[in-house]
Amino acid sequence: MYEPLFDQLRTTPQLGYVVSCGKRLTSNVLGFASVVQSATFSPKAILERIDAFLVYFREQLHAMPADVFEGHRESLIADKLQKENALAEESSLKWEQIFKGDYVFDHLEVEAEALKSVTHEQMCKHFDEFVAHGSEQRRALCVQVLYFHGVTSLSLPTHNNLLLKLWSWSRPT
Repeated sequence: MYEPLFDQLRTTPQLGYVVSCGKRLTSNVLGFASVVQSATFSPKAILERIDAFLVYFREQLHAMPADVFEGHRESLIADKLQKENALAEESSLKWEQIFKGDYVFDHLEVEAEALKSVTHEQMCKHFDEFVAHGSEQRRALCVQVLYFHGVTSLSLPTHNNLLLKLWSWSRPT
């Protein structure tokens, strides 16, 4: 999903300087994050483009041939099982587990094993239920950081059931 998101939001329209996506595990809550940093597009425009991408990606996922899905799945498994290149990388992964209090030091191997049984049908169903634009089960948190000189608070209208509240600050003089 990273490559098509990057292509559709960064390369083609140059929506933002930083564009990425990936899984998040925050306080033991698994989630998916799309990150766009832009100095030229409004938050509303960025949200609309992300939503449009999710519609596009859903179509691509459902139309994906089985062999292509298998290739992506096998690539992800291989990526998770790849050994770290440096002791610092391995140490960082271990310390992350300690800080989170999980102590699952073989979590990449566990994830790789679990991925072996994921089917294309399951992935499509999961995407439709939890990620797809318009899904009743989808929960989204939109965080926006803006800089407006001299403005202390700004409320915006809702966007797809998200109430946007933006805070900004002035630089000390």
